[in-house]
Amino acid sequence: MVLLLMLLFSGSLMAEINHFAGISLNAGEWSLLPLQKSGANVVGTPSPTGNTAAGSVKYKPSLGAAGGLAFQYELQYKAHAYSPAALLFDIGLGAEGGWTSYLESTNMLDSVTGVDFDGSPLWYFYDVQNRHDQYINVAVQIPIMIGVQYRHFYGLAGVKVYANTFTKTRSTGELTTFARFDDVTLPEPYTHLSDFRDMPEYQFVTGYPIPESGLVTRGLVTDPTTGKKSFSMDIDIAASLELGYRLGFITDEKGFDIPKRKTEYRIAAFADFGIFDWHKAGNEKAVIIPGGSYDAQTAYSADGSNKSMLEGVVLNDIMQTPVFADKIVHNLIAGIKFTILFELPKPGECVICRDSYQSTAKLGGRGRGVKYEEE
Repeated sequence: MVLLLMLLFSGSLMAEINHFAGISLNAGEWSLLPLQKSGANVVGTPSPTGNTAAGSVKYKPSLGAAGGLAFQYELQYKAHAYSPAALLFDIGLGAEGGWTSYLESTNMLDSVTGVDFDGSPLWYFYDVQNRHDQYINVAVQIPIMIGVQYRHFYGLAGVKVYANTFTKTRSTGELTTFARFDDVTLPEPYTHLSDFRDMPEYQFVTGYPIPESGLVTRGLVTDPTTGKKSFSMDIDIAASLELGYRLGFITDEKGFDIPKRKTEYRIAAFADFGIFDWHKAGNEKAVIIPGGSYDAQTAYSADGSNKSMLEGVVLNDIMQTPVFADKIVHNLIAGIKFTILFELPKPGECVICRDSYQSTAKLGGRGRGVKYEEE
């Protein structure tokens, strides 16, 4: 940036500065990258013998797609009109939207106490499998980039300010329920059966689809306690790199009979890497299960509500649970970008003045000369 300003204000009289305005379209892949903080998070997993400490849960990057549109201004600085190289300065305003999903979410296990037909204690387990946590996000984008251009090739680097104005979560999964007894050894030939499964009449099911759940975390957010609505957003700054190619015929020759190129067409690969933590940490339970305990005689909750043990199972956004308390989630968008730039008119441009020159030749020993200059 400092170099660019120095060249702009202290360059030679032969320097050429061109101004462009245009529009760009981009499309690519959007991922959320959960990276481990220092230290390990311990997650308690309910079991018949109590809470079993588990190590930190590792998550692979999410996969998705994103696209955007931006309006931009570009300044091109050349040391002289015939130079094949130019310095670039870009600034703009646009919008970016996308969808992404964790395809391999960790299975969740939770349980409540219960009793068998004869009153023997048991554990009624909720095993959540095939869980998918998905995210839709819309952001306002302000790119600030500098770079270089040489003939057909160009490159830009800088930052993009993302104002995340709308984010919605969506969680889906399947539920398997089963019963497990404390310290019970079954007689032959049933010693291999440690759990009671696949008995729908007793609410032991496999692959039961959990109703889809979702929550708006940015945008017009509703407070679950008061019901009041308020607007919520946050800022992320991404380090950005763009490498591309200028399409069409390009020449560095000048003159009144040389076609003037007033429109630029570019195709490029780009990548934006978010610096800040994208997710909002929370202490929500990954799975909300019905209260009370299980009664095998009625196959209903024993808390007096007589509700099904499957009723009221809800998934919370996994990134708002303690599973992500030990993680920093970075935002990554990479893809292809197409740009059209239109050269802005130069006020009072004069072809003769632009191509004029000045020189001084000493005559005799008096130091006089002949000077050619624009009037």
